[in-house]
Amino acid sequence: MKDKKSDRADRPFLQQVFSVLEHVLTANLREDIKLDKSIIEQISKDINSKDYTRYQINGQGNYSKNALVYEVVRQYIEKHPKDTLEHLQQVFSYKLK
Repeated sequence: MKDKKSDRADRPFLQQVFSVLEHVLTANLREDIKLDKSIIEQISKDINSKDYTRYQINGQGNYSKNALVYEVVRQYIEKHPKDTLEHLQQVFSYKLK
């Protein structure tokens, strides 16, 4: 067991080590926060940006998402004119199969 004099002698050295560790940890934490901030800003920008993606059906057309859905349903009805509304609701169900 150490005596109190050696504990006091070690104290400045330990304070210096802890001070260095504190600075290193603080710097790393700041970098992590900056990185997180930039990632959050990019995700926010991606989420809030308008989608200009265009789609084709069998290589035909140039549709937005809404227009694509409308066109798919329209073409399906053209090919199956005798289908009932209930059958269409089953075919184009909200539930994934």
